[in-house]
Amino acid sequence: MRLYFIYGWGGNSFMSLGFSRFVDRLRENNFRVDDSVSWAYPDTIAEKIRRNRNPSIPIGLLGHSMGANAITWVAEILAATDVAIDIMIAYDPSMGIGPMGAKPPSVVRNNVRRTICYQGSRPRIAGGASITGHNIETIITHTSHMWLQWDEALHQMTIRALETVRKR
Repeated sequence: MRLYFIYGWGGNSFMSLGFSRFVDRLRENNFRVDDSVSWAYPDTIAEKIRRNRNPSIPIGLLGHSMGANAITWVAEILAATDVAIDIMIAYDPSMGIGPMGAKPPSVVRNNVRRTICYQGSRPRIAGGASITGHNIETIITHTSHMWLQWDEALHQMTIRALETVRKR
């Protein structure tokens, strides 16, 4: 399975240490994770996925905050070329902020087989955007936008969901 993790506004910095450690944990569990591209360049991520695509290897998109917005853009771009995304996991998407200030797509296309959206319960300053479409599971957490990255139960649920896709 090949995963693409997109960090939020601060990138892979002190603002995302919890998710950075989680990405390391995914790698320790033998997931191939690319976390090298900024949320501001969904077209670059989509091109990277197209270039490295092997139809027999499942693809997963994961993102937090503005990175969660970016994965909806990536899925939208890939829908135009019929590239399937096996699982997309959004951690508290931001409210209407995308690359160059554009509003990200909120409707997931049919090229995404399963979407999980973890929404933080407070504060609603940055997070709280909703994603709609087919095969979407929205889970309201009792964790704030920035503390989602440290939520061990959420990490376990994510790993279980990814394992389910990897075993297909």
